[in-house]
Amino acid sequence: MRAVLHTREPALDDRWEDIVEATMIVPERSAYSIVEWSGAALGDATYLSAGSYRVRYSASGTDNAHPASTNFVADSDDYLLQLWPAPTAPDRVVKQTSSSAAYWHAYFSQQQHFTG
Repeated sequence: MRAVLHTREPALDDRWEDIVEATMIVPERSAYSIVEWSGAALGDATYLSAGSYRVRYSASGTDNAHPASTNFVADSDDYLLQLWPAPTAPDRVVKQTSSSAAYWHAYFSQQQHFTG
């Protein structure tokens, strides 16, 4: 997982299999970290100024990285998180090609408590 803070919206990179975007509101200058499911931080904290940010999550190799995959390859998945200042906008699926992304998009779209 890599995370990059941009000053403006970066160009889309078509090499990614799956891309989603959402808005993140930072109420006051705060430190943020990317953490694994276990809660372990993946790097140093990043300080963000108060405001509205767009967050783009891009992934590739997720189907083959799943242990239940018939084509399982350890460490074959790659992720990129990009943030930039932007007005609030609806969440959107930019690109979806993996079955892993299809599963999670369907799951969250059926959750009544999920507002994006």
